Amino acid sequence: YQDPQTVSADGTAGVTIPAAATPVSVGASTGTGEVSDAETSAAVSSADQTTPGTATPADVPMGHGGTEPTSSDADQALIQITSPVAGRALPIEEVPDPVFSTGVVGQGIAIDPTSTTIVAPATGTVLTAPDSGHALGLKLDNGVELLIHIGIDTVELDGKGFDVHVKAGEAFRAGQPLVTFDPRIIKEAGYSTITPVLVTNGFAFTTVEGHPADTVTTESQVITVTR
Repeated sequence: YQDPQTVSADGTAGVTIPAAATPVSVGASTGTGEVSDAETSAAVSSADQTTPGTATPADVPMGHGGTEPTSSDADQALIQITSPVAGRALPIEEVPDPVFSTGVVGQGIAIDPTSTTIVAPATGTVLTAPDSGHALGLKLDNGVELLIHIGIDTVELDGKGFDVHVKAGEAFRAGQPLVTFDPRIIKEAGYSTITPVLVTNGFAFTTVEGHPADTVTTESQVITVTR
């Protein structure tokens, strides 16, 4: 187990994202169906034991005596997460990497970006922000923990084409730029720019649902989390 705000010595090995008592680690994925390193293996193992969306948190009222929740209660139970980048929103099943497409890391959405800056979807704190810039671990103030993985296998670029604007432990506001990336460099290196946006602590909620759309902006709601 790593300190959630600690990045490996070379800053490129991946991102470690705490998920309640069971951390999920995401390393460099191969995009070929094979797990590339021990960290990713740990992520798959942890996710098998804590399938997102299957647990109900203890502080959620389940109702007594047949009392139905009011519409106000239902509204408060929903958390809407906006896209961190403009583009096309795809089901995670279409991510060209089984580590993400199978949902073992978390449920959510994937964005095929048309803009070049990742912005914060809400206020929160940076959990991990490696110098490689290829991924971010965020904890939002609403309790949702997110992995934003910019492109597939882009850890191999060793930071080339990425400009990281935040550090681990830093607080951020909604809409604040977090990472700027150059899609041309990513594509010329032979990697996909498709960006998974995943809820890594989904087991703490009732459901996590992504919303595919042909066009999204950073104001578009792309994930709904139900408490």
